[in-house]
Amino acid sequence: GGTWKRLTYGGTVAVTNGDFRVRSLNIVMRDVNGTMQLDAARDSLRGSFRAWSGDGTSQRIAVNGGIRYTDRRNPTFDVTLYARSFRAMNIPTLATLDVSTGSDSLRFTGSLRYPSLAGTVIVDRGAIYLPERDVARKQVIELRGEEVASIADANAGFNQAASSDVVRRLRLGGVRVNFGEDVWLRTRSSATKIKLGGSLNVTNAYDADTVATATRARTGLGDWPFALEGQLNASRGYYTLDLSPAPVRREF
Repeated sequence: GGTWKRLTYGGTVAVTNGDFRVRSLNIVMRDVNGTMQLDAARDSLRGSFRAWSGDGTSQRIAVNGGIRYTDRRNPTFDVTLYARSFRAMNIPTLATLDVSTGSDSLRFTGSLRYPSLAGTVIVDRGAIYLPERDVARKQVIELRGEEVASIADANAGFNQAASSDVVRRLRLGGVRVNFGEDVWLRTRSSATKIKLGGSLNVTNAYDADTVATATRARTGLGDWPFALEGQLNASRGYYTLDLSPAPVRREF
């Protein structure tokens, strides 16, 4: 409806019991159910979505919220994301991760020009994979920002989304990533397995405060917009060094 100069949109769109593959994360969302309602009189959209990914229906995600587009150039939004042990990533060369949200969920609010994200993500269980050759040649295992960014660049769809203008402007209000009791840094073989723990703050690398405090160097990181601050602990585990005349396994 509306006029030629300002069209309006109304109606309802629904999805029932669908499956959806996210190729960049190598996961399949199953039993996808959702509705989207457009209100032409209020220039608004309300929607809800739920699905699961992983080994069973208890590994679920739900998204609820709305968008108001009275100002077509700067719509406002209030969207909440809830997850419980949801299989968020399953990339054999990078990581397999099941995640939950904290009691406050994740909340995406603000406007297109001034978006904001707040909340806590908990990595319940999973593995972050190291290349076998890196473990074999190093006595000290390092996971540098440049290496993480280069892996992210290889996943084009994920990296393109992360480099969008909205993400660049995103203000992060106390977003944290907490590691649970079953998260490991390991190789695909049994050569290395190290338990990780701790908590990280997520900041936006394009934020003026982040750049000013030099929490992250931009050199060589392409368009990857996020920085991590904090400390991870390696509480126990083992790794194998390919030394002559025979490999050496070290435990701690």
